[in-house]
Amino acid sequence: MRGSAWMRVTADGQVIYERVMEAGGQETWQAQQVMVVRTGNAGGVEVTVNGEAQGSLGTTGSIEECTWTLVENQVTRTCMSDAAQTPAATTPALRSPAPTATPTPTREPQT
Repeated sequence: MRGSAWMRVTADGQVIYERVMEAGGQETWQAQQVMVVRTGNAGGVEVTVNGEAQGSLGTTGSIEECTWTLVENQVTRTCMSDAAQTPAATTPALRSPAPTATPTPTREPQT
């Protein structure tokens, strides 16, 4: 770990780790088919899979979810950032207030 990061690790559908790992921390996890790592500081998390360094999961402060899947004796990795998963926030259009009735001046009869 290069920096502190909240992490959730899921192995074959079961959450096996969910907490903040401090910079310098190191853990080992195993899965039979699917390993998912979700982190709140992707730039601080470096991963090694089956002895091969994968580097960091993303940029510092970014939220990333990476999945490693075993298919036909090959491990594939796919990652998605929250920016890609979550639609951009939009600002609701400002509505003009409903028009109010405007009194129309009338001419009073002169006496």
